[in-house]
Amino acid sequence: VPAHDRPKVWIKHMQADQDARIAMTGGRIEAAKMIVSNSKSAPAAVELSGDAQVVVTNFMTGANAGSANIALSGEASLTIGADGATTAYLNTGTSETTLSLDDAAVFEAKAPLGVNKGGNAVTRIAAKGSSRMIARGNLTLATAAGGTTDAVFSENATLEAEGAVYISNNDTSDSKLTLKDDATIVLTGAGLYAGWSKQQPGVFEMTGGRVAATNAEFAVRGGKSSAATISGGAVDASYFNVQGANSAADDVANTTNSLTISGGRHRAHYVTKTVDQTGLVIGSNAKACVCEISGGELTVPQRVRLQAKAGGLARLRVSGGKLVVETSANESLVSLGHAATVFGRLEMTGGEIVADKIVSTVGNGASLLADGGCLTLNRASESDSCLQGVDTVELGTKGLTVCVGAEKAGFLSHALTDAAGADGLFVK
Repeated sequence: VPAHDRPKVWIKHMQADQDARIAMTGGRIEAAKMIVSNSKSAPAAVELSGDAQVVVTNFMTGANAGSANIALSGEASLTIGADGATTAYLNTGTSETTLSLDDAAVFEAKAPLGVNKGGNAVTRIAAKGSSRMIARGNLTLATAAGGTTDAVFSENATLEAEGAVYISNNDTSDSKLTLKDDATIVLTGAGLYAGWSKQQPGVFEMTGGRVAATNAEFAVRGGKSSAATISGGAVDASYFNVQGANSAADDVANTTNSLTISGGRHRAHYVTKTVDQTGLVIGSNAKACVCEISGGELTVPQRVRLQAKAGGLARLRVSGGKLVVETSANESLVSLGHAATVFGRLEMTGGEIVADKIVSTVGNGASLLADGGCLTLNRASESDSCLQGVDTVELGTKGLTVCVGAEKAGFLSHALTDAAGADGLFVK
């Protein structure tokens, strides 16, 4: 049937305290529009199982005060949007929408997918089994003011986006994406962003599974306090980025964006970015940006760059685990400020950093506190100091240990001072 002749499917009840439901165990529905909502306060539901298929161009849920529950299981599929369309939406109203995926079910948007088009909407997404959620373009988990999205991918579920994934992208939205077990996120676009522009927090939590984004960045952004917490699994990205909002004017003072790694093995491949081939960037304008490694392993190519500006803070804490800055044709550096107007602070209280040297620009305010852990030199030099240009280097009771490898010699020429209340220690 031509698209303009296709029927509309309304799943709604006009009376309060009543509900409406469509259940399919097989067969196929094609429609120009499907509305899963209610003009009152009663719920409406779509339940697809077996090999049931629904293909709809305009998909609407959560209108007015009506909630919507969409449940897919078996090999059922729900496809929304049209090829080349601007955006398809999940939860177009101001109410609550729940999307549940199980077994080998598939939810697909044939266009970029936005969640929570209406203000103050709540959307919950739960994908498990071997189910798949697909966006043929960007996926934005909170597009309207006041919206909240909570998305959890577990077991062997997969989230695929042929664009970027934005966890919150509005002033007052608040969203979280969780990855666990052996679930996977596959990105072919710009990156995965916990927060992005304006003053909204985005939260990413990973206890297992894999993020496959070798051509995309893994970033913590946004003007307020966004966070990515990783305790297991593997993230493969082009590079890692902890910064503020996309526009500096949206950064909120006294807020912190953070990347915390306590487990798993993660790697930056540096495919798309070219400037200095920086594998980890920390720092912004008028806010704090922190990366903390307490376990697991993060490997990045060539350079770690801390780059706070006046009024901001860039901090790298290593208390456990391992940070490897790989050596290529150029030196592998931990840079605590590459210019007079940018700076950062490195705090080592455990774990291991593998790099050629730690450097900064004299006079920019960069600092290093070493009170445990080990600096292992990729390429030890007898004439090139492994610390250069750092304004303040403080040694705590556990001090700084530099490892140069068997039958090698290292060189250190730098001012050192005791940390407050400590008898500083230096060990080779």
